[in-house]
Amino acid sequence: AERDAFGEDEVELVTLLGRFVAAAVQNIRTYEAERATVEELRRLSALRADFVSLVSHELRSPMAAVIGSVRTLQTRWPELRPEQRDAFLAVIGDETSRLSDLVGDVLDTSRIEAGTFGYTFSDVDLAELLREATAAVTLGQDAVRLEVEIPPVLPRVRGDRDRLRQLVDNLLANAIKYSELGAPVELDASARNGTVRVRVRDFGPGIPLEDHGLIFEKFGRSGVADAKPGTGLGLFISRSFAEAHGGTLRVDSRPGAGATFTLTLPAEP
Repeated sequence: AERDAFGEDEVELVTLLGRFVAAAVQNIRTYEAERATVEELRRLSALRADFVSLVSHELRSPMAAVIGSVRTLQTRWPELRPEQRDAFLAVIGDETSRLSDLVGDVLDTSRIEAGTFGYTFSDVDLAELLREATAAVTLGQDAVRLEVEIPPVLPRVRGDRDRLRQLVDNLLANAIKYSELGAPVELDASARNGTVRVRVRDFGPGIPLEDHGLIFEKFGRSGVADAKPGTGLGLFISRSFAEAHGGTLRVDSRPGAGATFTLTLPAEP
């Protein structure tokens, strides 16, 4: 009879070695997964710490302005001219609006994370919504030139009108915030292949490629030198709204070339 290539002891040894190797490979994979988890937790912890610092600053600044204006009006009302009183009242109105927006963003983020954010869906005339949003921006500021190209008719979309308006307002406000005085901000809309596409473009400092994913995360902010103050929640909320409508929100940008945010939504059949 032909002699076996391996004896029983050798087979047992090879089997044992195989088990050791399999266990080592599994341990390595477990270690790598745990290390990645720890690194992600550290990154999120750092982002949260930055967020707390940002929110504290964002709360302090408007609160200080409101308190200062109120105290000035209380103590110096008789001696202030009417236009001075109006100026202080305008500051109070503007800063309380900032506070309201900040609190709203934090609450929206909390509900989105908990899966309790409520939507009310209906047929939405997106062309009308875009005209309303751009008209409000044009009336509400003169820092930038808003250039708009909206066709008379767009396919309707199935969505929550208030949340879609909030999404568009966020994109426009972000573009304005990062634009130089007098620079253009462009918004255009079109329909193709069963979808409606809305683009908002600014000509600001742009966003490095490595930050394109970060800016859509909670508390995520680009690391560019001239980044503006903010909580880093607006784009997270905006993308969450887009995805809740079966759509997408993407960015195309590079440093020094501005940024284009593209919202794509499924059109009603």
